Amino acid sequence: MRPVDLLEPDPPRSAVGRVRRLVDGMVTDEAEFAYLHPARWRVRHAAGRELVSDGPDFWERETAEAEWSHLSAEHGDDVHHTGYLRAMLFPSTLPALTDRASRVAAEEPLPEGGRRLTVTYREPVPGTMLVEVTPEGRLRRIEGGDDGRVSVIELTADYATVPDAAVFEPPSAP
Repeated sequence: MRPVDLLEPDPPRSAVGRVRRLVDGMVTDEAEFAYLHPARWRVRHAAGRELVSDGPDFWERETAEAEWSHLSAEHGDDVHHTGYLRAMLFPSTLPALTDRASRVAAEEPLPEGGRRLTVTYREPVPGTMLVEVTPEGRLRRIEGGDDGRVSVIELTADYATVPDAAVFEPPSAP
C-alpha cells in the first residue's frame, strides 16, 4: 500500500488557511490562502507578495500598494502555484507519497486523533520523511531532508468553509 492510500482520497473542493515552510527551524515562507475548486486561488505571503488566479489567468503584485500584473500560465489548465501549498492540499501530486516503492515504515497515533507516519521513498530521490495527518486524513505537516537541511511544511486549513467568490475576482486593470 502506498502512503497516499492512507490519506483522504477526495481532493478538497475548497479550503482557507495558512501554510508555512521552515528550513533548519527558520521560517522561510508563510502565507494565507483561499482555494476554490477547480482552479481558483488567492495567496498572500507574509512578505507582501500576492497572487490571484482563475484557471490559466493570474494576477500578482509584490506588495499591497503595488499595481497588479496580469499573466497567463503557459502550460496546463491552471496556475501551478508554489508546490508546497499545492502538495499539501493535493498529496496525490507528491511522488514520495504516490510511488509504488514508497512505504510507511512506522505509524504513531497523535493525541488529537491524527497520525504521524514515517515514510520511506525512492522518488524523486531516496529518503525518509515524517508526515502528520489529521483525523480526517488530510496532510498537516511534512518534515524531511532537503540538500542536507531539514525542511518542514506546515498547513492549517479549514476545508468546511467555502470562500466568498469575491475573494477570487480578478483585480481591476490598472
